[in-house]
Amino acid sequence: MTLMSMEALEALRVDGAETYAERKARCEQAISEWIWATGPLHSLAPLEAERGGWGRGRRCPTIPDDVAKKFEHGFDGDNRLRLIRAHSEFPGCADETFIDWGQGFAWCYGYRDHKTPKSITQIIHDDGQVTALALKTRYGQSVERFRWTGPKRPCSIEVESDLGVLSQYEVRYRGGLVSEIVLVHAERPPHLVYKAKPPKLRPLLEQMGKLLPDAIIDCLKRSDNQPHAYGLILSYSDASKEEMALPVICIGLEDERARWRAEQQSPEALWNPSGLSTYGRDDLEITDETVAELAHDIALALATPKHYRDVKKMYLMVARDLIARGLTDQLHCTDDFKVLVVDLGLADLRQNFKAIYGAATVKKLKESGLV
Repeated sequence: MTLMSMEALEALRVDGAETYAERKARCEQAISEWIWATGPLHSLAPLEAERGGWGRGRRCPTIPDDVAKKFEHGFDGDNRLRLIRAHSEFPGCADETFIDWGQGFAWCYGYRDHKTPKSITQIIHDDGQVTALALKTRYGQSVERFRWTGPKRPCSIEVESDLGVLSQYEVRYRGGLVSEIVLVHAERPPHLVYKAKPPKLRPLLEQMGKLLPDAIIDCLKRSDNQPHAYGLILSYSDASKEEMALPVICIGLEDERARWRAEQQSPEALWNPSGLSTYGRDDLEITDETVAELAHDIALALATPKHYRDVKKMYLMVARDLIARGLTDQLHCTDDFKVLVVDLGLADLRQNFKAIYGAATVKKLKESGLV
């Protein structure tokens, strides 16, 4: 599909083939979820609020008692935005945008006039990502084009106004989150139009907890084909912020455990990462760029003992996630295979085992001499 001419869009805008009431009814019938917010939390154009310099709203936990100046967003069963209702300060008055992804158009009605849409937008999208928007209002027009580097990651935005002015926005990321948006001019220095606030530790850890299991599994896929393993150990250290922010992966090999038994070494030696042959091996190093960026930002955010404890809690969650997924496609696991996260000094060895597997399992491991 290609963008229509502005003349054709204007003809569609004033076309009375479908009334406001009919569009509203058809759109609302498709909506399965409503989200209220204090401002424009969701929009048709990617990063519209950030480029425009106005803040996004915050999600309201319930329908506000006073809806004045609140925003109502409707999503269909495919999680597509279908309606934006911007309530004014006047009761019962709101600007409304109805989005029809099947037809590829969005109609916006002002609260003062429902006879003719005040604007129409043609939407070009590919696999759920908007690639171009053509906007025609009563008074002007514009075209926006988007390039993407991955899901939910637009990297550049080109905007052409009705005056023939071409603006180019570059989107920069850190840790998978938008960090800056720069307006690039052909004849002037780049202008920073958006800069994210320094990230707080909690959302960084939440995102790391989601991405780290897949990054670890990718590392295991790059390692030797299905080594016979009794354990997967993720180690960290509070000796430095960097060593705390990203774990080191090593595999406990069954042939090493056989030597451990023959030499009657202490139980701690079995789980001591630095004593295992796979510790620090290049093919077990996490190389995912987004995870590396997150680790960098986590290190910058570490400031208190509680922060370090929160990182450890995230690692324990990752361990439980890996256990739930199972690692038999990447490793030839023994019957008593375990996933463990531990500090390099082993001070929290039993504590972490208990947090991951429970007291009963730790008791059995202790009885068998494995911890």
